[in-house]
Amino acid sequence: MKAIHKTEKLNLRASESRYRRLFEAAKDGILILDAASEKVMDVNPFLEDMLGYNHKEIIGKKLWEIGAFKDIEASKAAFAELQQTGYVRYEDLPLVTKDGREIAVEFVSNAYLVDGNNVVQCNIRDITIRKDAERAIHKSEENALMESEERYKIAVEHSNDGVAIVCEDKHVFVNKKFLEMFGYEKPEEIIGKTHSIVVHPDDCQRVINFNKKRQREEAVPSAYEMKCIKKTGEAIYVEVYATNMTFYGKQASLAYLRDITERKNREEELSESTDKIMQAKLEWEALVDSLHELVFLLDDKCCIIRTNLTVTKWGLGQPADMRGQTLHNILHPSCKQASCYLKSFISGSMEDLEAGNQKKSGQRTMVLKKTRIF
Repeated sequence: MKAIHKTEKLNLRASESRYRRLFEAAKDGILILDAASEKVMDVNPFLEDMLGYNHKEIIGKKLWEIGAFKDIEASKAAFAELQQTGYVRYEDLPLVTKDGREIAVEFVSNAYLVDGNNVVQCNIRDITIRKDAERAIHKSEENALMESEERYKIAVEHSNDGVAIVCEDKHVFVNKKFLEMFGYEKPEEIIGKTHSIVVHPDDCQRVINFNKKRQREEAVPSAYEMKCIKKTGEAIYVEVYATNMTFYGKQASLAYLRDITERKNREEELSESTDKIMQAKLEWEALVDSLHELVFLLDDKCCIIRTNLTVTKWGLGQPADMRGQTLHNILHPSCKQASCYLKSFISGSMEDLEAGNQKKSGQRTMVLKKTRIF
């Protein structure tokens, strides 16, 4: 059992470390909120830089108490919707940074369970450059588009996203990032070609249908993912944001593309790792529940986190009833002795854990010890 417990601890630490690295290195802003208190539990460095607020100015605040989210009623309504549906998405949410700049962001929130607690993860992406470019394009008529081309071309050419304009079923414009993403050197290699030059056959017909419907101004998703192919034949995954526009008097689709291959690979690795950890956890719990001895898992305040099914056989109650209670109160419910040997034993055991305490990123990790009472 000790070997299983040690393996589980190592797996959990590895998973936590991997998550923390991904969380802190992410190029999108991320907020983690407690669904019950509605307060921010964690924020990554990218969002701090985006909004201009430091860690202390965000942690412990409700979403609408952070200056950037100044529309209190809208924020509260969004949070209420999230609690009901488990998912909220805003494709164009206006925010104000600490220094007063207005930015546009894409805001996606998901609710999920962590150790029995409801947690909300908010992913926030700065789309200000993209929205500025869209506004410039939509406002331009055919002649105005030609005259203002140089002004917005600079923003498009320096965008971190690939940009393409498709008229009917052919590319009529691509930026440098688009060429770089798919391994081409010159726009002439793409201009005049259909979707099939970059979209993988698995997704090509779906993308063609989206494009046709969009240009007919029919309802179609503005954001989706697709499988693509580079010039070398290598398959990649791309996130697409598309909208309508007029290009020299004709209906066209304006698309922004971002390579998400690395993210998809990380998600797959994390999913596999999570499955293995959950399997190990289930196996460990099954083993503990099969023991005849009474087993308690305590937190650093000597409160019970979990107990095995033997607690029922001993007539002490159900495992769920034990959570949050102290071991002493369960085993010595009528004890009034200040020098009770059980209290001393538990206190001494918890002191032994100090050697296993770790501190990282302002969070304290407690290595828990199983206490058996025979």
